[in-house]
Amino acid sequence: MTHNNLALALAIAPDAPQRPIAEALEHARKAIELAPENCATNNTLALAEYRSGSWSEALAASEQSMKL
Repeated sequence: MTHNNLALALAIAPDAPQRPIAEALEHARKAIELAPENCATNNTLALAEYRSGSWSEALAASEQSMKL
């Protein structure tokens, strides 16, 4: 869960211009690799994808999170 927690912290950083979204995505994707059936990791990926502007990927990850 360390990758997931780090990804979440990076994605919700309060200073929007300073958010390291690429790093958040990297950790979120690693968390998915380690725990693909965990709804929390999929939710974090959805948030990171949303923050990066990848709308369709964010929607897919969100739907997967809700499915789980």
